[in-house]
Amino acid sequence: MMNEQLLVRFLMKQCSAEELKSIDRWVAADPAHADWLYEMEHLWSLKDELRFSDEQEIKRSYRRFLSGINRSPSPNTKEKRWKISTFVRYAAAILLAALLAVNGYDLLRSRTLPLAMNTIEVPVGQRVSLLLSDGTKVWLNAGSTLSYPSTFGKESRPVSLIGEAFFEVAHDADKPFVVQSDRMYVEVKGTKFCMKTYPEERAVVTLAEGSVQVSSVEADYRVMLKPNEQVSYSEQEGWVLTEHVDAELTRSWIHGELYFVEQPLSEIAKSLERRFGVRIRICNPLSADDTYTCHFRETDSLERVLSLLKETRQLDYKKRNDGVIEMITIKK
Repeated sequence: MMNEQLLVRFLMKQCSAEELKSIDRWVAADPAHADWLYEMEHLWSLKDELRFSDEQEIKRSYRRFLSGINRSPSPNTKEKRWKISTFVRYAAAILLAALLAVNGYDLLRSRTLPLAMNTIEVPVGQRVSLLLSDGTKVWLNAGSTLSYPSTFGKESRPVSLIGEAFFEVAHDADKPFVVQSDRMYVEVKGTKFCMKTYPEERAVVTLAEGSVQVSSVEADYRVMLKPNEQVSYSEQEGWVLTEHVDAELTRSWIHGELYFVEQPLSEIAKSLERRFGVRIRICNPLSADDTYTCHFRETDSLERVLSLLKETRQLDYKKRNDGVIEMITIKK
């Protein structure tokens, strides 16, 4: 995998001679690397359109790019293209944050000069909290990336998110706070909400207090949430609005706890991977959508968590020699 900072320097033509040689060696090592870099250069080319194109067209172009890398491959290249597609989609999400950091969110909104941006990346197994310049408090979960300006502009307070965060937004009626991901915008003026938007996973926004407006990148869907309401998006289900959720449970991770209420096994496995820095494979693929309700404390070790799941008598597990944990569902 190419380092995203080196990638951005390459696309901005700021690499040293030694770095260019390392990229050449990486491309020559595998034809798939050349395909990957071509896709990234295509995405980067969208940057030049920001100053001249209609905002909605830029959003549609980005969505078309993501759709293009997920097209079904020919039978003889299926395995390699699947690996490229998954990696490119994740890298595209990282690159989107880099684009925002380089160009500033206001290029999309008001064509103003770029803002000086900061980026925080949270490693697996860790959590981070920070205070933004407007007084907004942010908690970031493991494996998350937040890009934000050192100081906000006059018209809005833009940030971009990959991963999961809980926001306690300082109120400012004249300057909306906007969180952008590759699939949605969340706009608020002062409230508390949780947003989850990891690549290749269902995107979710849950409101704790106040109100938030959630809209799709293409602007073809928009909803105003009330407290304890939740909206989610996935390619399989589309947009889904859920009422009467417990918003307190969705942010339990900021205290180190994990609550899952009727959550798919695939999402639980991803959360455990980020929490404990492990790899989990579900051996029965058709069981990935089976839902479970469970609660784990901050002090629970991985062994304890796996034992509790096993006690449901619906799951078993085993550890392979390479460290991968295999989850096996037991059908009654």
